[in-house]
Amino acid sequence: MSCVHSQLLQRLNSAGVDGVAAAIRRCIFYPSILAFIFSSGLTGKEELAHISAAVLRHLPNLNASATTSVLASLSKAHYRNFQLFSAIVSHLDHLPSLGLKDARSVIRSFSRVHFTNTAVVSRCAGIVKTNIEQLRPLDACELLHALTRLRHCDQELLELLVSRSVADIPSFDDVALANFATAAAKAGVETATVAVICRELRSRAGKLGPLETVRSLLALARFGPQSDTVPTANTVLKGLNCSRLSLIQMVLALEAVSQLGCEGAERIRAALVAKRDAYPRVPHDVGFDVCAHILRQLATRIDSALALPTGERAPDSRPAGSEADL
Repeated sequence: MSCVHSQLLQRLNSAGVDGVAAAIRRCIFYPSILAFIFSSGLTGKEELAHISAAVLRHLPNLNASATTSVLASLSKAHYRNFQLFSAIVSHLDHLPSLGLKDARSVIRSFSRVHFTNTAVVSRCAGIVKTNIEQLRPLDACELLHALTRLRHCDQELLELLVSRSVADIPSFDDVALANFATAAAKAGVETATVAVICRELRSRAGKLGPLETVRSLLALARFGPQSDTVPTANTVLKGLNCSRLSLIQMVLALEAVSQLGCEGAERIRAALVAKRDAYPRVPHDVGFDVCAHILRQLATRIDSALALPTGERAPDSRPAGSEADL
């Protein structure tokens, strides 16, 4: 462990209840001057376990703001510790009140690590719903994306968040636009909203990054073949640089454009075959282990995608970490 790491952990150990949230934030995200020297914060297994112990030590005395700050820091480090998150949820349950800022933070933090608690999420969603007029369009977009990732099923709230966001999507950056399209497709929206999304995607065709392009194609496929979605997918697809995609991203793109019946699907198919053939195959006599199993799952998914005729939905057999993480 480096000297800087040791100093950060020492400060965390000596922090009182009023300073522990800031100390954890500093541990996980170095001060900006150190970001030029170190690529990441204290996110190793042992370091996060040390941070977890500090959280549990101070948790009973943390107020709402400090609790949600700690939760946000841990979720940004993608720390999945069921015992710790359950303790935080229990503490949130016993806090008498949460403000809008705290409720937003909880929802977004849970969505980052795919951890949910129905009671807490419903409570936070209710706070958001009551204060919907206070949300900026981008805030509404972020919450819509988070709630659909958590599969929250308050359709009225989802519709309110869509209407709060949609008029301002020209101001969204490419990631926020892809998030909105993805969330709107999951939430189910009116044809007029689909048309607005399609118009914005067409205006950015050729400028979107490869990941945002794939995510946009997936959203369009989820909307289904419509008068706007297919032409938009054709336009977006022309700007896709297949050489910058991973195997699973290419599979997802091929499944999406095949479902929509897009022109240019053969270009993705050819690129997928070339990239697949450049990788060594896993021999069938290799013993069962996690890596071999995942690789075989991926190989099966690739073969299924390559066999898809245009206009057919892909079988729902996603390996872990595919579309859900895009």
